[in-house]
Amino acid sequence: MPPRLAVIIVTYNNQDTIEKCLTSLQRFLPENAVVIVVDNASDDDTVKIVKKSFPDVTLIENPENVGFGTANNIGMRSVQADYYYLHNSDAYLQDESIKEVLDYIDGHEDVGIVGLPLVFPDHSPQTAAYSFNTPMKMLLQMLHVHTIVIRLVKSPLGCVLKPILKKVPMARTYVATHAEEMNQSEQLAKDVDWVCGAAMVLTNELFNMTGGFDEKIFLYGEDEDLCVQASRNNFRVVQMHVTPVIHDFGWGKNKKNTKVSSLKYGSLRYVVDKHFKGGKPFQWVMMRCLLRLKFVGKT
Repeated sequence: MPPRLAVIIVTYNNQDTIEKCLTSLQRFLPENAVVIVVDNASDDDTVKIVKKSFPDVTLIENPENVGFGTANNIGMRSVQADYYYLHNSDAYLQDESIKEVLDYIDGHEDVGIVGLPLVFPDHSPQTAAYSFNTPMKMLLQMLHVHTIVIRLVKSPLGCVLKPILKKVPMARTYVATHAEEMNQSEQLAKDVDWVCGAAMVLTNELFNMTGGFDEKIFLYGEDEDLCVQASRNNFRVVQMHVTPVIHDFGWGKNKKNTKVSSLKYGSLRYVVDKHFKGGKPFQWVMMRCLLRLKFVGKT
């Protein structure tokens, strides 16, 4: 019998976080879940730590860094499971929230992807669900309008602004994450455009239908692209209201790294070309120009 759940963790020089990550999984995963670490040619002690301290974990050692999406696909292809949980190597479970997610999907056959909420190590909220990218959204992000909006909704004006912003697709998930206190009366799952790949559950059916992540995307944008594929195949994408996953957010630590910025720029350019170049030429030109402006001097 295939396992109900296979957990895939992609590593690349994660010696500082992998032990804490795997320990949290050991503590809170459902019984009989299998854990697979796919290492992208780390040159630190990541592999040694996994081999020494976690002998029950399946370790796949790639001879080179093949990127986040491809490495996840390698892990998923290595085992047939009912569900796959993609968990970042700098992320940590706090309780048995994965069981709640699996039970929810069992009762909702139209759900293909579930995202878990994320928080920073200080437990402040971290955005984990988003609206699809558009030229307007990209421009507003570059102008840091989202920061201004959050300050406004937390001010005395918030009671007026929040009901309005919750009706705007590109603002809805951001406001819900950063400007609202979640409570038990809220619905267990909410439909969203796309969720972050740092803590994402997908079904075997969706993986077999889509093939997983687009392997032409090396880093960044692959999670949105997969959620687009899910929607086009009539699967729902939802974010669950469960205990958040703590996420160190390694990308933030490397945002000034020229190599990482170059990889991000290349991946986002590919995603924009894939979804806009053919049928939406005006939006495509706008987004390519905005991307170039955003990354000028960083690549």
